[in-house]
Amino acid sequence: KASPSVRLELLEREWTAALSMLMTDRVDFAVLDIIALRGVPSLRVEPLGKLEGVYYCRAGHPLLKKKALRPEDVRPYPFVFSSMSREKVALVEDIDSGFTVDPVTGDILPSIAVSSFRLGMEIVSGTDAISLGHLSQIEDEIAAGRLALLDLPWRSRPPVAEMGVAYKRERTLPPAARTFINFIRKRMRTVERARPVAS
Repeated sequence: KASPSVRLELLEREWTAALSMLMTDRVDFAVLDIIALRGVPSLRVEPLGKLEGVYYCRAGHPLLKKKALRPEDVRPYPFVFSSMSREKVALVEDIDSGFTVDPVTGDILPSIAVSSFRLGMEIVSGTDAISLGHLSQIEDEIAAGRLALLDLPWRSRPPVAEMGVAYKRERTLPPAARTFINFIRKRMRTVERARPVAS
């Protein structure tokens, strides 16, 4: 509403596909977890802030009936997520018995690799698979009774994504892109302020 003349096409992709599209000039910028982009000289990366994640499953999942879950309780259930950079292996190595490492890229591939968060959420809501996301992504499904938070008590800290905007260093972003990035910054500040404080 603030800028009715701004025209954008939004694409949801897993991080390697987003990075590939960025490097081949098929998109102007990408918003993603920037941990794997450090040291890429051709990219300019603007941090947006950190998002704490939560593990989740479908409502009524067998794991929700157990007290004080341990890794061996969780491992029999497939983990659904997009591919991850090798720096994120700690998110799955003790709970996903089916994860693999891509021999070419070194990326982590969970038991069920998906190309979008929405697809992963749909799989979780209809199966015994588990996943990971930001609370803002699943709160409506939790409120509707379709999903539930999954507490992994041995984890001392929640998973964190260091979000940022990446674009090619030699490229000048169009005004529409800058306008949208500013909108994302405001939304990130709102989400960060609303996040629960860990006790």
